[in-house]
Amino acid sequence: MVDNKRAHPRFATRLEGRLLSLDGLCNYACVIMDVSESGARVRTAESGLVPSRVFLFEAKSSDIFECDVMWRRPGEVGLRLIDSAGRTSRKTLLALCALEPA
Repeated sequence: MVDNKRAHPRFATRLEGRLLSLDGLCNYACVIMDVSESGARVRTAESGLVPSRVFLFEAKSSDIFECDVMWRRPGEVGLRLIDSAGRTSRKTLLALCALEPA
């Protein structure tokens, strides 16, 4: 567990993922470095290009969460988890995962 004073404890992970947008402009590989009940920290080379509202796809479980970007650092993005992606959005986002990113 990552030691901090957050409302929800964060747990260290190293999960493969993708940051996605429904318009397909955001389709970036990421590594989910830690997660909590309300957020996640991800590493991605495209941290400056990630839009303020994004979907986080976790490859192992195929879970997809709608997120707000709360902060950016070089190579990292902090996300606040909003909700699981709805059925229609999920289908579109999974199709994007199958595409090679631009």
